[in-house]
Amino acid sequence: MAAKTKKSKTDEIPAVDWPFGMKNYVLFGVALVILIVGYICLGYGDDPNHPVTLTLAPILLVIGYLIIPFAIMARGKREPAQSESEGGKSE
Repeated sequence: MAAKTKKSKTDEIPAVDWPFGMKNYVLFGVALVILIVGYICLGYGDDPNHPVTLTLAPILLVIGYLIIPFAIMARGKREPAQSESEGGKSE
């Protein structure tokens, strides 16, 4: 009787390429900082009619929320895939 070899789960899971690169994280971080500064400006001082509260805060918040979709959709430079002649496996 032939012995059956059991495959491990790591052999069955395909490698997944993460779609986000450093450019995405940097843009998202910039948007997050702008949003935090915008919310701080929104709560600035006791006077609700202060120019920082009425003009600067909404501008910063809109800019921050507009950067987020660009951070998600931005594509970095893709590295060329290795061909079979270079020793890479393609499955």
